[in-house]
Amino acid sequence: ISGSYLLLEALNILYVGPNLFLAPESKPGDGTFDVVLATEAERDRLVEYLSKWQDNRERLAVLPSHRGKRLKLEWTGFQVHIDDKRWPKKKDKPPPAPAAIEVRIGGKSVEFLTAP
Repeated sequence: ISGSYLLLEALNILYVGPNLFLAPESKPGDGTFDVVLATEAERDRLVEYLSKWQDNRERLAVLPSHRGKRLKLEWTGFQVHIDDKRWPKKKDKPPPAPAAIEVRIGGKSVEFLTAP
């Protein structure tokens, strides 16, 4: 899958952050994760969801998603959060872009590999 995204979220739970319901088909513990995507074409849907998510979050969560055990991204300097922590940290010198970020899930755990 290739493209430009406003939002790309890889998760193996139904909710992310402050109870945002992004992966309605997710099955925690099944050994796969869901990659939820929002392109420019989904901008209006994403804005509506983020403005009304507390009203009926299950019905509104209708962003495209894909399932898998491995995700590889070409990092070009955009902001990344891994388990709610910014990467690279502000105090760290980022790797030269472009760099690869690979996320793999095996068994019941998730492993993140980033450039040094």
